[in-house]
Amino acid sequence: MAEQDTLNVKVAGSIPAWPTKIMPKYKLISHTADMGLEIFGKNYKELFTNAAFGFSSLITDLKKIKPVKIHKINLKAQNIEELFLNWLRELIFLYSAKQLIFKKFSFVKLNQIMLESIAFGEKIDLARHAIKIDIKAVTYHQFKIEKNKSGLKATVIFDV
Repeated sequence: MAEQDTLNVKVAGSIPAWPTKIMPKYKLISHTADMGLEIFGKNYKELFTNAAFGFSSLITDLKKIKPVKIHKINLKAQNIEELFLNWLRELIFLYSAKQLIFKKFSFVKLNQIMLESIAFGEKIDLARHAIKIDIKAVTYHQFKIEKNKSGLKATVIFDV
């Protein structure tokens, strides 16, 4: 067994390589007349968080959202897939009915059928938040959550 000495730390065997590919949070997918996202996460908390980032970034520039308002979100569903869709529906409702947009999310509790979260953001200010697209709803079309070697991937299509 080879020994390597770096900064007075002895390591037996070879030093593992650092991962060279960082998992993206989300990516746009093409869809006629609607807008789609593929969302990635190592676990469900990260998947739900990245879905919210993706949703907010479709509407406006995330860098221009200030996390000055706190909003608690508590949801229940029959399963994790419905909970995921309910999460996006709630964000759409808060955006369309209350003009709230978020950029930071914390989960107090998240399991297969319920979530308790805190979203940090602000009221839409058209002087700072240029609206890219207006999302009306999340659809069941092509919706899925699947496990892969990197964690989880969700595919979702929004009505615009």
